[in-house]
Amino acid sequence: MANAVETEEQQDLNCYRTGDYHPVNIGDVYHNRYTVERKLGWGAYSTVWLCWDQIDLQYIALKIVRSAAKKTQSAVNEIKFLKCANGFSKSKVVQLLDNFQISGVNGTHVCMVFEVLGDNLLKLIIKSGSLPLTKVKSIIRQVLQGLDFLHTTCKIIHTDIKLENVCLNGNNDVASEEVPVTIVDLGTACWVNQHFFDSIQTRPYRSPEVILGADYQANADVWSTACLAFELATGHFLFPDIGDCVDKCSKQDVNHLALVVRLLGNVPKELESGSKFFKKFLTPDGKLRRYPDLESYGLVELLTEKYEWDVEEAQTFSDFLLPMLAIDPTEMDKIINWFKKLVKKNKTHSTSDFTKPFLDFDDKTVETDEEQEDPRMYCEGGYHPVKIGDIYRKRYIVVRKLGWGAFSTVWLCWDLKNLRYKALKIVRSDVSVKEASRSEIKMLKSANSIKVVKLLDNFKISGVNGTHICMVFEVLGDNLLKLIIESGYKGLPLTKVKSIIRQVLEGLNDLHTKCGIMHTDIKPENVCVNKNNGTVGNEVPITIADLGNGCWISPNMSFPIQTRPYRCPEVILGANYTENADVWSVACLAFELATG
Repeated sequence: MANAVETEEQQDLNCYRTGDYHPVNIGDVYHNRYTVERKLGWGAYSTVWLCWDQIDLQYIALKIVRSAAKKTQSAVNEIKFLKCANGFSKSKVVQLLDNFQISGVNGTHVCMVFEVLGDNLLKLIIKSGSLPLTKVKSIIRQVLQGLDFLHTTCKIIHTDIKLENVCLNGNNDVASEEVPVTIVDLGTACWVNQHFFDSIQTRPYRSPEVILGADYQANADVWSTACLAFELATGHFLFPDIGDCVDKCSKQDVNHLALVVRLLGNVPKELESGSKFFKKFLTPDGKLRRYPDLESYGLVELLTEKYEWDVEEAQTFSDFLLPMLAIDPTEMDKIINWFKKLVKKNKTHSTSDFTKPFLDFDDKTVETDEEQEDPRMYCEGGYHPVKIGDIYRKRYIVVRKLGWGAFSTVWLCWDLKNLRYKALKIVRSDVSVKEASRSEIKMLKSANSIKVVKLLDNFKISGVNGTHICMVFEVLGDNLLKLIIESGYKGLPLTKVKSIIRQVLEGLNDLHTKCGIMHTDIKPENVCVNKNNGTVGNEVPITIADLGNGCWISPNMSFPIQTRPYRCPEVILGANYTENADVWSVACLAFELATG
């Protein structure tokens, strides 16, 4: 595919055919609002893409399902499950924001739009090897809390709990004891009283009743959660899949059951009722026919001998884990009561913010589709050369360029410490420009207004072109100039214009009266939409940006200020001016917003 985005491992290109994946290119726009930026991943049923929502001004994850009839039906079911789950707040289940269908060269595809989350737990384990028990317990309690909600409120069984299907909430710090998570992918889920498949769950997380072909209930999800907990704590499967077999209901199942029996003892004979394969694999007393004399070992023994855990720590974790691994149906009431107590403990709630998952990078200079800065300015005293993937201050990883100006370039970066996106402004190394930047930093630190952009960090870097001042800001949306351009230069409705101007004046009033600061360069480029808030009715929450030309208010101000079309008469005449010069610029801004 032309301009196709790459991931660590690509799906089979032969699957881009009738009944399979839909070909996607960077820049494609779906549903007249979602612009594709890059691939997030893929699976047996779909591809997932990071997109920019042009209406709500935020990133979303777009899942495009393969067009085969069975895949389409599964997607239709998933949408029903998600709409049921999303009808309640704090459900710990991923939010479905939109859904629609598209027609392409390979058929009709169901599309789902989700909130963007952070890495899944598999990536976390790959990076860390294992997690401290405090974090494991925090994560498991949240997963069980989400499952309790699905099971009891929605009457849904997830059927595929595993590391890949639990994601970090991207705006949370992994270094903290609490690691808020969200359950994702209800693509193979079923109703508690209506099962779609006899065989469920990915092999290492599969419960004994499913292996034996017995009727399963919601507690099958709890078994998978126990397997997930062990994997988080040790970095290894509790019941590893021992090779692929042609007959998945024979040798592979026997090996799996052998691991279960060694750890937990014989399978209860009560499980025989309704089981298709109990007699095939097991004796009447629950012993494996193929391995009747298996020596058992307890979970504590496994943890202390194989993983060299401290006995006390192993016992604590065993006490936490074993209730989830109960397979005796007669003990189900006890399991449910334990489950209810556990999910009520230590509940954590996620916060919403402009956050996205970590992105991969290519080793090349970032490009945008808009006009580029003069490459001759990459010289001594000029811009600092930046590449995607560069890391600044050991925490800010460059993702792409946001823009540039006469004094600086601005880059979208991922903050490794706070796990959220930031805007990094790298100032030219020219002495006079650096002096202006130092003044800007002082003003930004003094600016006390919710309508003025927040300076989150500042530092210096040394590069081939000199020493550069860097400023880190919250990430905002498009500036008002882009809003005007998108309107076809026809202007915005007056109700929205009044809303924007009222907020700009509020911000300026704070700067003038509380901080003693004059902005001096109010224009559409320096007022941005709040990406966190989006547009709500006629309200367009905004933030004043760029105090690079700001000054402290003094009695005799007369030096030249303001961009020409927004310049007030007293500045043109070289007379003394006051902070009211900012208000003149706002009036010019208002006319431009209303007329284009």
